[in-house]
Amino acid sequence: MSEDLEPTVETTDLVEETVEVAEVDAVEATAEEVPSEEKVAEEKLTKRNSFQERINQKTREAKEAQALATSLQERLASYEQTIQPSQSRPKLEDFDYDEQRFNEALDSWTSSSLSTSVRQVRLEEQRQEAKNAQQRTLAIAQETFVERANDFELDNPDFRDVVSKVPNSQVLTSAVLMAEDGPALAYHLGKNPGIAKELAEMNPYMAMLEIGKISARLSTKAPTKLSSAPPPSKTVGSSAAVSKDPDKMSPDEYRRHRGYSR
Repeated sequence: MSEDLEPTVETTDLVEETVEVAEVDAVEATAEEVPSEEKVAEEKLTKRNSFQERINQKTREAKEAQALATSLQERLASYEQTIQPSQSRPKLEDFDYDEQRFNEALDSWTSSSLSTSVRQVRLEEQRQEAKNAQQRTLAIAQETFVERANDFELDNPDFRDVVSKVPNSQVLTSAVLMAEDGPALAYHLGKNPGIAKELAEMNPYMAMLEIGKISARLSTKAPTKLSSAPPPSKTVGSSAAVSKDPDKMSPDEYRRHRGYSR
């Protein structure tokens, strides 16, 4: 190596100082990047409050949507009862070839058929309204579940990985979406794949009953842990009862026992 390319002492020292400064800056930058526990707790609380605000909003929307869907379904059922079955078109021979009676019957049938057709159209409209309302209820339930899942994931980082193990089942999906503790229920099923598989293969009615029991257990708060320390001893005051036999008391003790004063 030529002399021009050989590092001088000053150059070497400068490089070493630069490396040292860079290392210090990197350490300080890393220290600044790592949030403190208070910062983490504050950010977590901010996220939780934001999630909870949206959950409350979605819960209100869900109640309104469900009330509308129920109302439309009830109105549809009531309207269906007003639809009369279609009558066959009258024939002239049905009236012994009496044209006057036949024409009267034909006019009545035409009017009735027109009314039935209008009712059928309105019936289909109401069915579509009820269907749309039910779909809206389901959509809000899904949105609410997402917000609840985001909140649940703050304390359970493995939530997404765990729930991915839950079998694809309509009854399980419906139960998880509609339950207030849906994320906790899904998490429990993901942690217990055997139970989840059994529920998915069970009769839907029986499965919903079992899921209800699981949800109730998950919602039950843990009992308050009682202290194992012995209860404090009672302080014996001057008015405490004396267990000494009066016959064995001294005169002063007997007077105090009887409440006499000197």
